[in-house]
Amino acid sequence: MQMTNKSQLSEDSTIWQLTANTADLRSPQLCGEVDLRNPFRGLHALNYCATPLEGSVLGLGMVGETASVEGAFVRGDDLVAAYRAGDDCPFSLQVYWTVSPRENGVVVIDVLLSLETPLLESFPKVFIKSELSGAEVWQPDEGRDYLVLRSLDKNWSYAEMAHPTDLGDWQIDEKGAVLRTLGGAFLEKGVIRRLRLRGAFLPRDKDLQLAAECLAELAAEAPPLTA
Repeated sequence: MQMTNKSQLSEDSTIWQLTANTADLRSPQLCGEVDLRNPFRGLHALNYCATPLEGSVLGLGMVGETASVEGAFVRGDDLVAAYRAGDDCPFSLQVYWTVSPRENGVVVIDVLLSLETPLLESFPKVFIKSELSGAEVWQPDEGRDYLVLRSLDKNWSYAEMAHPTDLGDWQIDEKGAVLRTLGGAFLEKGVIRRLRLRGAFLPRDKDLQLAAECLAELAAEAPPLTA
């Protein structure tokens, strides 16, 4: 998969601006930055509805430390990056970040992960980290896989969820960071596995209702056709 880093491809986007290996997100409700060379930093330098937030969301990590960005571009409201791993992590990863501002201060961030391996047998995993200072973690429904990081003193919350078929495992560490693992199932050469994850910034006063609606919408979506 050959991809080139062409900043001119970002001209059609009113949300993402790509310069070298940095993608700037600029929307009326949410601003932030993605360092494509270090995707585990996630979307950081956040500002939601004129409120600066300390921390990051949807940081992506692969097994091993030699994964490198192979190329990136912006198409419409999608930021796309491809990563080629080294021998300690023999699979490639293509990531689509799609940001969708909604009504009433809701901003949805969808992440589509496409995993592919040259091996006859592999069990690839992707790690996700989200951590926001000044927030407490809520799990509204223990039977469903979505979490809400709710501000202790300001009008913002952040909800995160995986597609019901891609749940994986998650835990909350001692610092209040949400650590999630997706994948791990058998994958062979010639097969592409797609995993879906959604984050959403929400007004705090209606966060639980809006988070449940975001999960229901994600669960009802048809599998993406994007390769």
